[in-house]
Parts: sequence; C-alpha cells; structure tokens
Amino acid sequence: MRGAFVVQLRSETGAGELQGSVEEVDTGRQARFCSDGELILFLRERFAAARKPQEKEEETHEPDDDRP
Repeated sequence: MRGAFVVQLRSETGAGELQGSVEEVDTGRQARFCSDGELILFLRERFAAARKPQEKEEETHEPDDDRP
C-alpha cells in the first residue's frame, strides 16, 4: 500500500506540541518525532524515496526507434 502511514500521537504532550511515532506501512520504516517539523521531514524523505524507483524505471523505458 504505497503512501500509507500509521501515526501515533503521545497523549502526554502539552498544548500545541506534536510528539509520537510514525511508520510507513509498505516498508515498515519507523521514526519517532518531537515536533510537526520532524514528522513532515520523515514523510518528505519517504515520498522522495518512493519516487526514485519510478523515475529510474521511466528512464530505462525509452521508446524504440527501430519499430516499424
């Protein structure tokens, strides 16, 4: 399931604080975060990593010029 994440928030945080853990479902990669910035950074990194294989695949599938 691409692009699916499980986010668990800690209940002990103060008002306006965002802390917890996040897991990418298809890879199982996990991270703890102590701010919304850390959570967003993890999500951006995982989305970038997920796009890399697609970009490489597109580069290797160039059209054949020999086709009739």
